[in-house]
Amino acid sequence: MLYLIAGTNRAVKLESDDVHRLESDTKKPVEEMDEEELVEAMERLGIRSISLTDEEKQLVLVVCPYCGHKNEQGITKCEKCGASV
Repeated sequence: MLYLIAGTNRAVKLESDDVHRLESDTKKPVEEMDEEELVEAMERLGIRSISLTDEEKQLVLVVCPYCGHKNEQGITKCEKCGASV
């Protein structure tokens, strides 16, 4: 499963079982965890992320918090409204 890390332009790929372990441990959906929470929980549970393929890197989109436009990963300003993402 591929997840965008909340508050960042980065993504993490995890096995489904690991997602369930993380959510059970933190009592929070993975997609709502910020980077610090996710990293701490993964370290505590001994979970390692899976490397993204080049194709998966292209699939990751960053949603602008202001206008909702879906931007490509790595972009710093929204292509539609110009806000920092």
